Amino acid sequence: MQQEICTIKVPEGTSMEIIFPDDFHHHFRDGNKTKSVLAQVTKRFSRCIAMPNLQPPVTNTVLATKYYNHIMGNIPNNNECGFEPLMVLYLTDNTTPDEIR
Repeated sequence: MQQEICTIKVPEGTSMEIIFPDDFHHHFRDGNKTKSVLAQVTKRFSRCIAMPNLQPPVTNTVLATKYYNHIMGNIPNNNECGFEPLMVLYLTDNTTPDEIR
């Protein structure tokens, strides 16, 4: 299904700069799939919140740091675009406030 383009009339001489948006819910996958996902994501977004529901899930800062390094290591072109993954934790009954801080 093709999306329709929305056109808004503005006064002559008005300009607008569209910057890379953020994605508030992104699954980068893990393993070898991450590189192909990032090849598309970094063309469209400047930052993305990395969903933590991997196998096993990202439940602590050690795992979040490991996943962050995995993502950063798979960004194409030495991250010329300045892409930034935003890490979150998969919260469980065992997640402590200290872990979140």
